[in-house]
Parts: sequence; C-alpha cells; structure tokens
Amino acid sequence: MEPDTTHHRFLCPLVSRGSFTVLSDFEVIINLRGRFPMGLAVDEFPAQVSVAIPQEFFPYIETIMTAVPRRGDRDDGGSDSEPDIAVHRELMSPEFYTFLPLPSRFGFTRQEPWQDLAEGISSWLTQVVVHRFSPFWKYGAELFWMAYVAAHPFFPGRPGAGVPSWPEWDARILFQGDFVDEWLLRLEDTGVHECEGSTCRSCQVLRRYIWGRFVAFVQNVYQEPIEEVGSEGLTDAN
Repeated sequence: MEPDTTHHRFLCPLVSRGSFTVLSDFEVIINLRGRFPMGLAVDEFPAQVSVAIPQEFFPYIETIMTAVPRRGDRDDGGSDSEPDIAVHRELMSPEFYTFLPLPSRFGFTRQEPWQDLAEGISSWLTQVVVHRFSPFWKYGAELFWMAYVAAHPFFPGRPGAGVPSWPEWDARILFQGDFVDEWLLRLEDTGVHECEGSTCRSCQVLRRYIWGRFVAFVQNVYQEPIEEVGSEGLTDAN
C-alpha cells in the first residue's frame, strides 16, 4: 500500500475588530478527484482532514466540520431559498449578527423600524461579513431586501407621479435573490398600490407579510429565539 499523502496549507482568516474580536467566516474547499476500479465496493471514502490551531488559542476556538453535498449534487429537491449557512448555525454566536436582536418594540407595520433594520443589515454585510462570495453575504442580502422593500413598498418604481423616492443603498449589495425575484413578480401581477400615507392599510398588510418571511428566514441560523414584537402603528380595518 502506498503511504498516505499529506498536503499542508496555512490559512489565516481575517479578524474583524469592533466592540469584540471575531474570526471572519471563511470556507475551506477540498476537492478530491479519482476513480475506483470496477469490482471495488466503496460505500464511504475514509479521507481524514486535520486542523491545527496554535495552543494559545485553544481556550477560545471551537472547530466544527460538516460534510455537505455540493449544490449540484443535491437529490432531495432542496430549494435555493434555504440559506447554505444553515449548516453553520452552531458556528457563530448570536453576537456575530450585529443587527440582532431586534428592539422590543420593533413596530413592524411602520416604515422607520424597517429602514433602520435595512441600514443595520447593510453595515453587517459590508463591515463584518465583507466577503461577497461568503454564504453569509447571500443570506444577509436576502434579509436586506426584505427590510428595504418593507420600508419602501413602492421600490423599484420610478420616483415621481405619486411614487416617493428612497435612499440609496450600498452598491455592493446587488438587486438580486429569491426575495427580489418574488417581489418583482408580485409587482408585475398587482402593480403599485395607491398609498394613503403613514396609516396606509395596504402598506401595513405588506409589512406584516414580510415580517413573517423575515422571522422564518432569520431562524434558519440565528440561535436565539425571535420574540413576537409589537405591531405598533397597525390601524383597525373596520
């Protein structure tokens, strides 16, 4: 039998410094290619992967390894709407998500809380996640557009003629994703409703719907429960 072949690579994930110090998320992709001879029964390939951490960091670092099929190899009919980082939910502490927890009186039917949340998610993406090819970026971008559309239900209609303008967002957050596709189809089917101002019932109903989507999406990875916050600002339909 040939001796085991060992490859050594040194990886230094970036460190984000703020009110606390964390290791930035990074991925290690190991691609093993080869063919087994016919007649050799192989149910599992016993590859061994080792991670060496300097001794002085032992008390602070927990290493978790998970084997996940590539997206193209999935045969369970899984949807792209489920974030890839669900497999990493035990890897990041709640403090990693700087835009959470939400205020106890979030008021999800009003515009201002959603606009503040969109800005918080944008800062998390550009200052903590940073890397646009990270699965955390895709996850955060989905949440950003939920918050942004909830704050500006007319987006992306052309400002003017009764359609208000909206603040610019960081150009690194591309206008794409599952929620964006769904939103554009919704506008194509129903068009833009006529807003009645801060007490607009249609805007409130839309924000309530997005709130449900937002909570469900966050709970894929966030370890702490999302409390039911108040629906401050909701008007009576009667």
